[in-house]
Amino acid sequence: MLESAVGAVGYVIRKLNHVRENGPSSQSRFEAIEILEALILALVAVATAWSGYQAAQWAGKRAQQVRRSESTPSYC
Repeated sequence: MLESAVGAVGYVIRKLNHVRENGPSSQSRFEAIEILEALILALVAVATAWSGYQAAQWAGKRAQQVRRSESTPSYC
C-alpha cells in the first residue's frame, strides 16, 4: 500500500516537473489541472472516511451512555 502511495506521489511530482519544464501549453495546463483535481478528490475521500469514523465513534459512545443511564436507578 505504501509503495503505491509513494509511486503515485512520485508520478505527480514528475508530471508537475514536466509541465513546468515544457512551458505554458494548453496540454500541460490541462494535465496540471487534472493532477490538482485528483489531489482534491483524494483529500475529500480521506476527509469523508475520517468523518464516518468519527461518527461511528460518537454513536458508540452515545449508546454506552444511554445503556449506563438506563441501568442507573433514578430516585426522582
